[in-house]
Amino acid sequence: VMRNMKQVMLPKYDLLRSIFEEYALDEKGAFSMGLNGFSVFAMDACIPDNSSDFCRQGDLDTLFIVASKEFQETNHRLKKVNACSNPRSLVLFDFFDIVIRVALAKFTKSEPFLDPVKAVEKLVEENFYNNIIMTKPGAGINSDIFRRERLYKEEVDDLLLDWLPLLKALYNYYKGLSRNNR
Repeated sequence: VMRNMKQVMLPKYDLLRSIFEEYALDEKGAFSMGLNGFSVFAMDACIPDNSSDFCRQGDLDTLFIVASKEFQETNHRLKKVNACSNPRSLVLFDFFDIVIRVALAKFTKSEPFLDPVKAVEKLVEENFYNNIIMTKPGAGINSDIFRRERLYKEEVDDLLLDWLPLLKALYNYYKGLSRNNR
């Protein structure tokens, strides 16, 4: 099942990452999704189902808590990631985890013979494409495309270098001001 799940998730990586980026902005920054962002995402994707025994908004909140719990593993790399993230929010790999958990809660518990891989495909097709990608134009866009095609160019670098002294002066001036002084 895990190999098949990887085969389903890998081609959807860019789509899922762009959806995560659309909703990921909590009090700690733009690289984690808090409960409010997750709830908005779930509502936009029409995931909660009040007639379900396993996929009501409260069930999704519980899945969020489980998925956002810090890893207790000894992996050195994961310790660094956890130190930088809010323990009550999802980082990208937590989001992939919760997508699978939501698919299982929404579809396999109500349709017990549905394969978990098919449940993930069904969630992405029915809920993500139909309710997010088709209604929120920015949600399906890979944010790196703009950077690669328009920003990471020699002309832009030359322009920024021309203005570098002024940009540094502005930065140094405003970095010293507190929010109360503005």
